[in-house]
This record gives sequence, structure tokens and C-alpha cells, in this order.
Amino acid sequence: MAAPASQGLTVEIRTPEGDVFSGDAVKVTRVPGSKGNMGILPRHAPLMSSLEVGVASVVDKAGTEWCFVTGEGFLEVLDNHVLVLVDSAEDITEIDVSRAQAAAKRASERLAKPSSSLDRGRAEAALARASMRIRFARPS
Repeated sequence: MAAPASQGLTVEIRTPEGDVFSGDAVKVTRVPGSKGNMGILPRHAPLMSSLEVGVASVVDKAGTEWCFVTGEGFLEVLDNHVLVLVDSAEDITEIDVSRAQAAAKRASERLAKPSSSLDRGRAEAALARASMRIRFARPS
């Protein structure tokens, strides 16, 4: 049985490099599901979904909103626990815009001049991540 809504959510955002966020929250919003953005509140029904490149927001119990540009991955919601497993995630206050612009330029150039060694899917994913990082970057 799910815990009462007053208990909130436990949220974990993980990448292969480690935890990006772990803590208690009142809601998770703008989660970039493959069929559109989702929001999760306490007592959400169990859910598993694939995720696309996008931005996910976590609002903690103090009302602070934490926003992350995330790569592709998966989401699991079960018993007020939200687990986001993605190939990359970055706090929008920590984005290096010039680095993101350079990555976008490299990916665009690869896609404009395809070669037999080009992994088109990987280049498109790199461009999508860089574009999302540029679009949502916020100074800390």
C-alpha cells in the first residue's frame, strides 16, 4: 500500500557516472517521457517509461526547484519512489554554455558531412543533448 501523500516522494536521478540527485520531494515535473512530458505527485500509480532527451524538474520540501537536462533512459515510479536512470544528467545551473555550443557545432558538422563511420543516431542524440543544454542553461 502506498504511503500517505503527506510523506512526499523519494527521488533519485542516476547516470552511469553516479547519482546526480537524491532526496525528498513534493513533486517531479516535466519528465520527458517518450510519449510526452509527465508529472509525478505522491501516491502516483506504479509506472515504467522510457525517457527522451529533455528537462526534468524536482521540487523539494522547501519549495526549491531543481532542474536537470537529461539524456535518454528510463523512469520507474513505485510506492512514492521515483527512479530516473539516464545516460546523462546535468543541473542547469552547472551547464557550460560554450562547451555545449562546441558540442552542438561538432554534432551538426558530423551530420552535415556523413561518412561510413558516422553513427547517425549517436550524432543526433549528441546534438539534441547539446541543444537542450543551451536552451535551458541558467546561471547559478
